Amino acid sequence: PVWREFAAEIGARVIPDYDVEPMHLHDKVALYAGAQMNFFVSNGPGILCSLTGYPCMLFNTHHARESLLGDGMAEGEQYPWMGANQRAIWELATPEALRRHFNHWRLTGGFL
Repeated sequence: PVWREFAAEIGARVIPDYDVEPMHLHDKVALYAGAQMNFFVSNGPGILCSLTGYPCMLFNTHHARESLLGDGMAEGEQYPWMGANQRAIWELATPEALRRHFNHWRLTGGFL
């Protein structure tokens, strides 16, 4: 519900999970390519988008904290391959966090 509410506020499309509504990988990546910003939790689709160079924000990165620390990342650090238009956000995807990060990006073109 949090994501659907946020998407409605900003006029974004929600891409359902493959199990709910199958979509070919090429079609998903084409949507990522055409978006001004892509929003994810830190999961497979989010990591895929970050590898393309298309803009993205990955929330809930802290859920993979132990794994990322084990891989040599520091808490709060960005994935090493991420570009200037991409951000791993180590916060829970709450309505307030989504709005704060989106509004900052929308107004400044940068990340918090």
